[in-house]
Amino acid sequence: MREARDAARALGIEVARYKLAAFTISAAYAALAGSLFVHVVEFVSPEVFGLHMVVLAFTMLYVGGIGTIGGPILGAVIVSLLPEIFRGFKEYQDLLYGAGLIALLIYAPKGLAGLGSLMSRGGKA
Repeated sequence: MREARDAARALGIEVARYKLAAFTISAAYAALAGSLFVHVVEFVSPEVFGLHMVVLAFTMLYVGGIGTIGGPILGAVIVSLLPEIFRGFKEYQDLLYGAGLIALLIYAPKGLAGLGSLMSRGGKA
């Protein structure tokens, strides 16, 4: 459905119905995550989800690989560990972190999950 809505419609799939179902399920997961977050933090404020949080979330998605199930999980683990790995470099920490992310986007544009699928096919595109 994501790639060819017209083809899915031609096969008799009710695209609008499935899109609504996907939106509803994702909203339920977001509501559950938000309620658990508030329960743990015991504080609600829109400043918690500022620009830094958005950039961090998108970094996790791109590092892991968009469009995969395990990619964002892998990206979250790696992006969470990178500041600790680069901590010993003190003044070059941000530079190394940025250079690593840029290199990943250049050499693995589909993220690490896409790189893994490329390796499993033997490097054939």
